[in-house]
This record gives sequence, C-alpha cells and structure tokens, in this order.
Amino acid sequence: MTQGTKVQRHIIIVLVLIFGIFCGSVIQASSISSGGAVKVLQVHQIANTLIAYQGDQFNVSLSITNVYGFQDIHNVTITIKIPSEIEFLNSSEPDLDPKIGNDTEEFNYDFGTLLIDEKIHFSVTYNVTSAETKSITLQAVNVTYRMENIGWDYVLSKPDEGLEIGLRGIRVFTTTPSLLPLPSGEIPAQPILSIIGYILPLIVFGMSIIVFRRIRYW
Repeated sequence: MTQGTKVQRHIIIVLVLIFGIFCGSVIQASSISSGGAVKVLQVHQIANTLIAYQGDQFNVSLSITNVYGFQDIHNVTITIKIPSEIEFLNSSEPDLDPKIGNDTEEFNYDFGTLLIDEKIHFSVTYNVTSAETKSITLQAVNVTYRMENIGWDYVLSKPDEGLEIGLRGIRVFTTTPSLLPLPSGEIPAQPILSIIGYILPLIVFGMSIIVFRRIRYW
C-alpha cells in the first residue's frame, strides 16, 4: 500500500466520523424538538388574576428554563401575541419590543444563550380595554432556539397551554344607603331606656317606704 493510499484512507475515515457525528446531532435535535422523551425548554406562564374588568391591570409572570441538562441552548427568542381586548403596558424586561398589528399586538425578545439549568423569568403588565363580558386566551409563548453545532433554529413544538382570562365588562360600583338622621329634639331610644332604668328603682323604693310607714301606723 502506497503512502498516498494511506492518506486517502485516513481522510475517508475522518470524513465518515464527522458525518456520523453530524447526523447523530441532527437526529438527537430533531427527536427533542419534535416532542420526544427529552425536553429542551420548559415554559410556564401564570397570571395574578383570572377575572378582570374594563380598566383593570393584571400581571403575567413567565419563565423559560433549559431543562435539557447536556448543553447550552442558543438564540432563545420569544414571541407573544396579545388579544385585542387587552393592551400591553410594560414589562420587567425593558428591551421587549412591542409591535402593533391590525387586531392584535405582539412583542418579541431575544434572550440569547440559556445555560444548562438556567431560567429566564420576567413579567408583563396588561390593561383591559374591552367592555365585553367574555373569555379570552393568552396563547402559549412561542419560543425558538438553536442547539449547539446545529445551523438552524427550532420551534418549541409543545409549549404549555395558554391562560384563559374571564372579562367581566364594566365594573358597577354599588353604594350602601346611609341611615336616616334622628328627628331634632327627640332623645334616642337607648338614652330613654337608660333614664327609665335609673328612675324606676327610685320610684319603687320611695313607694315602698310610704307603704311600710302606713303599715307601721296601723
């Protein structure tokens, strides 16, 4: 075997190894991104109230965690669509980018790299603009990401379910009627009872003295 043949064989072996590693990474990433047994990202969102009236403000807390446990996750980006019945006010992430659409708003944010077991946590404040009584759904957060050594992005295929918020329309405030004032010049019932309670024993005591004196004279 010539020296050139050995070099060619070594080159072929190296290429086969590289191809095998690449294919294994692609298969692994595909199985994970398609909802396989191993999850890459865990997404949660929770609202501080599930009932709101027009003009109410409420907060939604969101968290995204790298639960893969084997490598960092890159290019983590979220997109959240907002129903037309509410409006985006602010967020704990000042760089969130709200974009106004025809019927809805949405905002996007690029969190970059999420390290192993790292969690992103932020909150969003909404205002209810609708006066209708209905239920709306805050859709699950749309998350895209990229695995290490993979040249394209994946979309989280099975994010958590969205939140259902019950809108109750315009809040109606009711007032309790105040008590009527007492007529002027009259003593309330309770003081009258107190006076009678003091005078009556004195009257009874005086009458008993008179009766005893008469009995004594008899």
